Amino acid sequence: MAASLVDLGRRRPALLAVHGLVLIAVLLAVALNASRLPFFTGTTYQAEFTDASGLQVGEEVRVAGVKVGLVRDIELSGDTVVVTFDVDGPRLGEATTAGIEVKTLLGQHYLSVTPDGPGSLEAGGTIPLSRTSTPLNVVPAFQQLTETIDEIDTQQVAEAFDAISEVLEATAPEVRATLTGLGRLSQSVASRDQQIQQLFSSADGVTETLEARNADIVRLLGDSTDVLETLNARRQVIARIITETGSLARQLRGLVADNRATVGPALAKLERVLDTLRANRDALDESITLTGVYGREFTNLGGTGRFFDGAITYPRGFAVCTVEPSNALSGVLDPILSELNEAVNGSTQPCLPLGPAADSSGGGQ
Repeated sequence: MAASLVDLGRRRPALLAVHGLVLIAVLLAVALNASRLPFFTGTTYQAEFTDASGLQVGEEVRVAGVKVGLVRDIELSGDTVVVTFDVDGPRLGEATTAGIEVKTLLGQHYLSVTPDGPGSLEAGGTIPLSRTSTPLNVVPAFQQLTETIDEIDTQQVAEAFDAISEVLEATAPEVRATLTGLGRLSQSVASRDQQIQQLFSSADGVTETLEARNADIVRLLGDSTDVLETLNARRQVIARIITETGSLARQLRGLVADNRATVGPALAKLERVLDTLRANRDALDESITLTGVYGREFTNLGGTGRFFDGAITYPRGFAVCTVEPSNALSGVLDPILSELNEAVNGSTQPCLPLGPAADSSGGGQ
C-alpha cells in the first residue's frame, strides 16, 4: 500500500496533497474537540434546577474552578429543569451540590459542582433540587432595563423633577424642622442605648419565662376553655337561678311591705329597750361587779357542806327574843331566860342574852 501511495504521489501529487491536508484538518478537529466525543466522556450524572438560567449544552462543568466535563443535555421535566453532565476525574460524594454560575458578562455560563459527603454518587445519579442553585441572569436583566429606559418619557420625568424641586423649595422650613426633629430623635435613641439594650434583655427574659411556662399556659388555656364550656352548658340553669332570685327578691319586698305595720312598732320598742340599757349601762356594770363579789362570798360560806360558815359581830346588850306565842316549853324556859337577860343586860324580858356588856362576842352556826 505504501508503494501505491508513492506511485500515486508521483503520478498525481496535487491529489495526494489535498488528501493530506484533509487528514490533518480532521485530526486537528478531533484533537480540539476530543472532550465532546461520546467515547471521550467521563461519568454521567444529572442535576435538577428550578431554572436553566441560560445554561447551554456543551458548556463547561467545573470542580473548584477546574474544567472536568461538559453539559450533555438540558430537558424540562414538569416544572423542573434536568441537566445531564459528565465528570472525568474527581469523586462526587453523596451530598454533592451543583449550581449554575455566570462565566462572562456576554451570557456564557458553566456548571459548578462541589463534591461533598461520604461515599460516592452512583453513575447516572441525580443531584436533587434541594442541593442546587441558580444565579441571577445579568444579561436579560440589563436588556429589560434598557427596554424600560427606552420607554420612559424623559420630558415627563424632567417635569416631575421640576415639580419636586418646587415643592421642596416651598417646604424648606418644614423639611428642615422635620430633619432637625429626626436628628434629635436619633440622638435621644442613641443616648438611651443602654436602656434599650436592658429593655431587650428584659423582653428576652420574659420570652424565656413564657417559653418555660408554655406547658402551664397551654394547660391554663385548656382549663379556661373547659370552664367556659361548662358555663355555656349551664347557661340555662344560671339564667333560671337569676330569674328565681329576682322572684324571691320581689316576694321578700312584698313580705316586708305587708309586715311593716307589725315590724315597725316592734323595732321601735326594741330601740327603746336598747336606749334604757344604754342609760343604765353604769348601773348594770356595777351590778355585775357586785354580783361577782356576792357569788364569791356565797361560795366561800356555803361551799363546805350542809352549813354556812361565818362570823357575826354582836352589838352591846344584844339578845335573841322569841316572837312565837306562849306554849308549854316557853312556860318552862321564860323564867330562866328572864333571869339571864336581867343579869346580863338589865332587862326582865325572857330573851337569850348573846353577849355581856362588851363590844363584840363570838359567832355561831
